[in-house]
Amino acid sequence: MSERVIYNCKDILIGLGPYRLTGYADDAFLSVEDMAEEAAPTAGCDGAVVVSLDPNPCSKVTITNLYGVQANKILNNLAQRLRDGELQTFPLLIKKRNGEVLLSAEEAWVAKTPNSDFGRKAGNRQWILYTADSERGSV
Repeated sequence: MSERVIYNCKDILIGLGPYRLTGYADDAFLSVEDMAEEAAPTAGCDGAVVVSLDPNPCSKVTITNLYGVQANKILNNLAQRLRDGELQTFPLLIKKRNGEVLLSAEEAWVAKTPNSDFGRKAGNRQWILYTADSERGSV
């Protein structure tokens, strides 16, 4: 019997401090990337190889929202505070509706305001957040 897995994008929940972020884009709306390679090789001139373990626990989280949703207003407010010289951090929790944690971090912040594209149809806004000391769940 083959393995069956059911995925529903509505089961992915994103919480940033007191805010629940919603209004995800219609396709890829979430990307989580480790900021360091876990084991990076370095080769010497004679072919000797050393594997360095990188202890960097930070992550880059990209959230893509539909134009005009409340989450954009929340994130834009945080980005404005950053431009004003105030780095405001919040805990970040990304999990499935069944409780399975995909990523958690005690501190996360908005990196910058996204590019704004305007056209015949409403587009998306892509937000980049960075985390300190994040923990990843299943891939």
